[in-house]
Amino acid sequence: MTTKHITQLQVIRTIAGYFVGTLHFDENVKAYQLHSRESEYFSTRREAENELSFILTLLDDDELYHLEQNRIDDMHISDLQSPY
Repeated sequence: MTTKHITQLQVIRTIAGYFVGTLHFDENVKAYQLHSRESEYFSTRREAENELSFILTLLDDDELYHLEQNRIDDMHISDLQSPY
C-alpha cells in the first residue's frame, strides 16, 4: 500500500496558467503530481494568490488544521502540467 502525502492548498503554475490546488508525492515515480485543482486558471500568480486567500477564509478551523498537518514546506512546483 502506497501512502500519499498531500500538500496544503497552494498556487501551482502550469503551461495553462496558475491555479489553486494540491499535489501528492507518488512513490512509484518518485515525483509530485497533481492531486486536486480547486480553482479556475488565472493568467497571473497574483490573481491565483488572491483566490487562495479567499478560499482559506472559507475554511473552518478543523479544515485549516488538517491542511497544516499535511503541509510540505518550501514547495515550489513550476513545470507541472495539469491533466485538466
